[in-house]
Amino acid sequence: MRSIALILFLLTALSAWSDEVEETEGLTFDDLFLRAAVRHVALSPSGEFIAYFRNDTLVIGKPSAGYFDIRTFHTRLSIEDVDWIGPKTVWVESWDPLNMRQLGTAIRFSDLGDEGYGLDRVHDHRDPGYISDSMPDDDDHIVLARRRVEDETVASDLYTVDVFKPYEEQLTKANRVDTGSDVFFYYQKNSSGAYTLGIRMTEGVPEIWRKLPGEEHWVHVWTADKESTFLPWRMSDDAETLWVLTDTQTDRIVAAEFDLKTGTFGDILYEHDRVDIDGILMSGDKSTPIGVVFFEQGLLRYHFFSEEHDTEFARLKAHFPGQGVMLIGYAQDSNIRLVFASSPSERGAIHVCDLSNDQCELIEKIAPWLDGKPLSPNIALSVPSSDGITVEAFLTLPLESDGSIPMVALPHGGPIGVSDDRYFSSEVQWLAHNGYAVLQVNYRGSSGYGEEFTNAGLRQWGRGIEDDIEASVQWVVAEYPDIDGDRLCIFGGSYGGYSAIMSVIRNPDLFKCAASFAGVMDLTLLFTQSTKMRNESMRNVLIRYVGDPDIDYNEQIDNSPVYRFKDIKRPILLGHGVDDSVVDFEHSWRLRKMLLLAGAKPRFILLKEVGHGFKYVSEARDFYGPLLEFLDSHLKSGDEE
Repeated sequence: MRSIALILFLLTALSAWSDEVEETEGLTFDDLFLRAAVRHVALSPSGEFIAYFRNDTLVIGKPSAGYFDIRTFHTRLSIEDVDWIGPKTVWVESWDPLNMRQLGTAIRFSDLGDEGYGLDRVHDHRDPGYISDSMPDDDDHIVLARRRVEDETVASDLYTVDVFKPYEEQLTKANRVDTGSDVFFYYQKNSSGAYTLGIRMTEGVPEIWRKLPGEEHWVHVWTADKESTFLPWRMSDDAETLWVLTDTQTDRIVAAEFDLKTGTFGDILYEHDRVDIDGILMSGDKSTPIGVVFFEQGLLRYHFFSEEHDTEFARLKAHFPGQGVMLIGYAQDSNIRLVFASSPSERGAIHVCDLSNDQCELIEKIAPWLDGKPLSPNIALSVPSSDGITVEAFLTLPLESDGSIPMVALPHGGPIGVSDDRYFSSEVQWLAHNGYAVLQVNYRGSSGYGEEFTNAGLRQWGRGIEDDIEASVQWVVAEYPDIDGDRLCIFGGSYGGYSAIMSVIRNPDLFKCAASFAGVMDLTLLFTQSTKMRNESMRNVLIRYVGDPDIDYNEQIDNSPVYRFKDIKRPILLGHGVDDSVVDFEHSWRLRKMLLLAGAKPRFILLKEVGHGFKYVSEARDFYGPLLEFLDSHLKSGDEE
């Protein structure tokens, strides 16, 4: 599931920081791989203020007074989210990769009149848990949830804490919120401020519990009959209806009503015939659902329940002709909206719109250095594959071509529960800029298309997933004459890297070459890496996704490139970071060693101080530069190794 905040993060958070920027005309590598300048935009509940990150600096302001730098964070930190927890207090959630630690920072700003806004108070917290109730009318306090796992049950303990004091001295019995239970992972208050809804999750099976006003004990309302998605979105003011995103009764995730009095599902607010619903849009006062959002053909779509809100959205879109519009912020009892507008030829910008006067004002562009530098367009495809499965794919074409275009298939990582979309991608635009068509395939197992489609990808490494990729490549070659079927290569990262190498093993007649970054090359090695062996839950996930090494050992050997090295008849490139904690560089190292012993000469790039992705532009360039040379040598010059 992709929340709206996560969607915006994915659109604006790019892969790498700038450590050195090339000052050259035209579209450069740096232009495409630089991290977005603006990220994590949040509108205050009143609609008065806007907070966002410009590079590593938190900025706060409003259209009438301008925007001012409040605090700069260490470049090492990965900013994960920004939220309002008071009229003038912001919460910044970040991740410290060096110490593998979650951080939370409370920041209060003050109004300095003509000088703008200044930093008033700040406090950093380690491993803060998550916010259960932001208490938006209180600048000092929140209800903090500390999650724990006991006997396959996930639960949360709630504490009322002062965000400007150390948590360590506040996580006490005196500050513990008395909810009357300690087995729920999610709580919700009624309009009077009493906790009346509790959600329990045991081995992936959700339960709903309710406590009536004046009662001391929680009453069981409902238990799902299977492991399923169940995301409580909002409870009605009378505490009798819960609006949820769920697939407990359907294959795809739908927006539905749950009647807390009878313990039964009511109306389905909205169900799409092909894709999951990703979010429920609420009215400004959060009292009523007004619509839903979902991804269709790789783009975020809106469906509103009333003509009034349809008209309102149309008014917003009219300000941005030729662009897609994404609503990223509503204000309570206000006409203020935050909007992200972009198009295939523009990276996009953040705007604040006032419906009362029908005016929109630019806040900042996501990547101003791309002004005047058009990006390559893309299209959505529906492709028949094997087993009666139809998959969605996205084809990006270079802006200029001579009528015979080489193509790179670019399978995404995961493989389960991950999807590609049609929004900006550094890799895709870089390949297209260098003259390649790029094909992304949401193969079986990808998220967003329902439970059956996702489950169809389980234990399909080297089999059904690669069937979908090959079918999509062949379909595109047949349907688009400008794509040169004799000049095809496949490249990916993580699972995509595995898929690339397995694809040339399976079908060397289709692909002329393959390239992998951080790819899995030995399925059995996944189960012997010490971090995964010590984590039973991770091992169980791997068994579900890949298969049980004690039962499926022979199949895993047959579907591991390192044991199929003799079947690699095409040129390959292997890249891997030495500090990769997700897929150990031993995977690529082993395959390289076997190929060298067999007399082959794979291109090998070992990247020091690089993990499972790139932090700096220079790190990305160290890999993508040789990758482009590799692709050009086999798809443009016609050379063979």
